[in-house]
Amino acid sequence: MTLSCSPRCCARRAARRCLCERDCATACDMAGEMTARTSIELLRPVQPCPSPKSSSTLDLSSLFESVKLSDLVLQTKTGELPAHKLVLSVKSNVFAKMFSHQFVENTENKIALPHLDGALVRELLRFIYTNKVENLPEFAPDLLPLADQYELGELKQMCYAELHPALTVDTAVAALIVADTHHVPAAKRAAIRFIRRNYMEVRKTEDWKQLKDFPKLMAELNFADLSDEE
Repeated sequence: MTLSCSPRCCARRAARRCLCERDCATACDMAGEMTARTSIELLRPVQPCPSPKSSSTLDLSSLFESVKLSDLVLQTKTGELPAHKLVLSVKSNVFAKMFSHQFVENTENKIALPHLDGALVRELLRFIYTNKVENLPEFAPDLLPLADQYELGELKQMCYAELHPALTVDTAVAALIVADTHHVPAAKRAAIRFIRRNYMEVRKTEDWKQLKDFPKLMAELNFADLSDEE
């Protein structure tokens, strides 16, 4: 027996079928739009998030030679230079100790350097504030002792490298004496190795005679530990 539905019942079924098809079409359109939008977003370049500025890269050049917030004066034979105790202390352990105790430099806020030219002290401060030195070839000979005095290792290396860029038979003894006098240990070891390897040539130079005034260095040349030589 075949069941038949009334016209009203068929109309309701048809309406439900249309609604279902419309909903499916709408869902498909939405899914397609979302897929397209996602593809576009994936194709866009990702902008990196800005990273906070590292404290080690802070530029202190604006404070160099500035009276602003300065709490210290360096008195040279040609004039006075303003400075900041905190900046000097961060760079140099010598200054840090000086300003941590009741030394006259700390209590009077002055460092007396009457034997030094202002231009030289200015370059010392320039390095402390900016890690740079202007006219290093001119100032290196006099800056090296100051770098040693205030324990500025990087400045010592810069000055030594300027004075002795390469070891030769004629310069090895002078380089050794400078490295020993101003405590540049890596350079000193290199000079000792070079002299030991080239002893016959180096001992014929004029500088070799200077080593008579450095018995400790003579002993190190004779008995230095060269186990790391190739």
